[in-house]
Amino acid sequence: MKRINFFIVLLFTLVALEAWAQPNSAEESNVVEQRIESISSLLDENSELDYTALVEDLNYFLVHPLNLNQASAADLQSLMVLSDTQINALFFHIKKFGPLRSVFELQQVRGFDAGTIRWLLPFVFVSESVGFNDFSWLRLKEEGSHDLMYRTRTTLQKQAGFIADPNTGEPAYLGGRYGHYLRYRFQYRRNIFAGVTLENDIGESFQQGLDFKSAGIFIRDAKWLKALAIGDYQVQFGQGLTCWNSLGFGKSAYAVQVKKNAQGLRPYSSVNENLFFRGVAATVGNKNWSLSAFASRKKLDANVSGDSLVQDDGLVISSLALGGLHRTIQELADKDVLTETVYGGNIQYEKGVWKTGVVGVVQEFSDSIQARNDW
Repeated sequence: MKRINFFIVLLFTLVALEAWAQPNSAEESNVVEQRIESISSLLDENSELDYTALVEDLNYFLVHPLNLNQASAADLQSLMVLSDTQINALFFHIKKFGPLRSVFELQQVRGFDAGTIRWLLPFVFVSESVGFNDFSWLRLKEEGSHDLMYRTRTTLQKQAGFIADPNTGEPAYLGGRYGHYLRYRFQYRRNIFAGVTLENDIGESFQQGLDFKSAGIFIRDAKWLKALAIGDYQVQFGQGLTCWNSLGFGKSAYAVQVKKNAQGLRPYSSVNENLFFRGVAATVGNKNWSLSAFASRKKLDANVSGDSLVQDDGLVISSLALGGLHRTIQELADKDVLTETVYGGNIQYEKGVWKTGVVGVVQEFSDSIQARNDW
């Protein structure tokens, strides 16, 4: 009971801090929700997507609008409403006529209709300076934003896992009925990200420590260094056939999403315990060429084959457990059984509407994986 009271007090404290740090009006706070709803309503009903990265991008652009005169293609793609054709039309317009003087000049850009412009207006503006061009430690201190969020959840109806077994007198779930999520994030413009994410799901015990821990530092657009990730990060290259572990739409009525817009390296702050890399990654290049390299090693949950023999001091894995839940003794036994090592790279050339590249990825596991054939 004391632990529950502590988290209730902590919840109200953090909610007060977040409200103080982000004094947006109710109308502004609804803008992002409306945009997410408009996108999700056009997706296939069976799509199960993690919207964390998209929500974070839109929330950031709502408070710190994107400078259209200085925005990169990746920044514009992160708005999830512009196609490659529209983005290149904007770049061509700026190259031919000079920097935009007003956001309403978008009406003169080929492919920008009234609906698209209205969608963009809360998230964009026009100015001349941005990024690391005027960077200083004083600006980092003054313009850097801190975001602290705490969330707790529970299921009102008592779940079967919390009902005591008649034979042992103990429930299957080892933890309590409340799940907890805590995230801190620092951001300077669109160029520096640093954050820590902690989570325990409903039914997971604190005796084993916090179930999921994630941290990372991400730097973007520092002259020739286009991106640098240390810690946890995500990768998007090509059309998702080789390497893609972030938000990707399935069947959709959005014409923009017929082709996936790969954004290369991205910071990670979600709580999906599988769709990310853990290690180091970097992208270097100029206006047309870019070269990326990444390396990752992390633990994965897996089911060990019950009738397998130890082969060369290794285990035989029958399947990967992707749920990220560790509530019972069996789920804990499957935790961090397998080590995944991934490394690879991408080289890409881009000019105008043309883009071409090559992606190479190597994925290795610490033990053999052999699918069960007795289903």
